[in-house]
Amino acid sequence: VEIWDVSNFGIFQSLEFDSPITSLAWPPDQSRLAAAHSDGTLKIWETNRWESSQIIPPLDSEYENNGDNEDSLAIVAWSANKDRLAWAFDGSPIYIHDADSGEVEAALELPEPTPVEENQDEEQDIPESRTNTVSWSPSGSLLAAGNDQGRVFVWDVVQNELFFEAQAFSTRRPHVTGRH
Repeated sequence: VEIWDVSNFGIFQSLEFDSPITSLAWPPDQSRLAAAHSDGTLKIWETNRWESSQIIPPLDSEYENNGDNEDSLAIVAWSANKDRLAWAFDGSPIYIHDADSGEVEAALELPEPTPVEENQDEEQDIPESRTNTVSWSPSGSLLAAGNDQGRVFVWDVVQNELFFEAQAFSTRRPHVTGRH
């Protein structure tokens, strides 16, 4: 990864990683850099000396792929007050970490997809989904996440509860019914 100084368009710092990076995030004060790797590892760099200060391995072996899957996606986001990180890997829960200790404060599970067809009693082939974006509210009390099925979720992380869910777009062909 190369860190660029945009004032002179030159490379400021280069960092070496063992596996592909799928997401990078700075806290507001730019004191650290979080790197989410395609093998499910999260690495934190201290920017005052450009040294790795934390390496957090995948938290559940069910989601660990050892870098074999090129399509793997890991995402990371800092809270505005820089004390917490939100992190997810492929189909894993969204983990909320204390940014200093690396300890897990919460694991937010995405609700199972629900059928959208007219007859919801029939068994349907609903593809598994994975989180592909997370974003903290400016207050740090809310966390929004989106998945590859077009669903948006918002958690109150203080109460540790999902309080909003919406279908932003559909990946399926629309099903329209009506009376003539």
